[in-house]
Amino acid sequence: MTTIARTKRTLLALALVCPLLTINAKESATPADVPESIIPSGVLESIVEPIKLNTTSFNNAIDATDMLDSATSSDSWKFKVSPYIWGPTLNGDLKREMPLGSYRTAHVKMAPNDYLSALDFAMMFSAEARKGRWGVSTDFIYLNASTDTNSVRSVTGSIGESLTLSKTTKSDIKSLIWQFDGFYSIMRKPSVTMDVLFGFRNLNLNSSLDWGVSGSLERLKPSGKLSVRENLLDAIVGIRGQVNIRDSKWFVPYYLDVGTGSSSATWQVSTGIGYATNWGDVKMTYRHLYYDQTRNKTLQKFNFSGPMLSATIKF
Repeated sequence: MTTIARTKRTLLALALVCPLLTINAKESATPADVPESIIPSGVLESIVEPIKLNTTSFNNAIDATDMLDSATSSDSWKFKVSPYIWGPTLNGDLKREMPLGSYRTAHVKMAPNDYLSALDFAMMFSAEARKGRWGVSTDFIYLNASTDTNSVRSVTGSIGESLTLSKTTKSDIKSLIWQFDGFYSIMRKPSVTMDVLFGFRNLNLNSSLDWGVSGSLERLKPSGKLSVRENLLDAIVGIRGQVNIRDSKWFVPYYLDVGTGSSSATWQVSTGIGYATNWGDVKMTYRHLYYDQTRNKTLQKFNFSGPMLSATIKF
């Protein structure tokens, strides 16, 4: 048994026993049926005052045990795990190297309906460990998607002959976004909470596209491959917390960070609505993650933006 637990038991025992002993002693000394007029002066006061004193002692003991409970609770580790589903739309500029050393920039936009059917595997979750005002948290996103298509069509050649053209394309994309940070709680009120965080975010992206066209004639065999590989590591600082809606279980979560490193700049923001439960909470938010790269990068300015549904389990 810990020292705190033993102290709590001792305080409660003394607070409960002492008033009973005092009351019993006084009752035996002064029968209840004795008229007040024949009780010597000061006897009633001698009975009542110890009871008042011991009642105060009892209340003080309860307050002390509450303080011990609070101290124990604030010093203990608390954990959260939040699996979630995020369906972002990708918008960005892709710079391609062309023949003769020239470059061309193309805008790329990919919505959830463009990649969900090709999704092979996905994992998204965040986790937190907190002790008192200090803590650490992490956020992890991994996506693996691929497509493989083939098409055949017949065309008529220059002299009227029938030619068969076959087109094949194969694409593969693997993306990892990992964030780790430490935080300190600067505001912990019933109406609002706020943590200051500091850490890093890593984006690892590997994408490839292979294509080929073949036909009845030997000269119709063009093919090519385009690959994109990026590994970005950025230091970040930010704030996060929630605003509690008065007299309800609803709240408004918020998050904001900014950073730099491998990227010229990166920032992330999210907000929405949440509902607290006995086991944790459920949140529906909108999340936006932005990157700005230098001109010599394959990926230029790009962002991930879309709705997110999460469930937080506390223990």
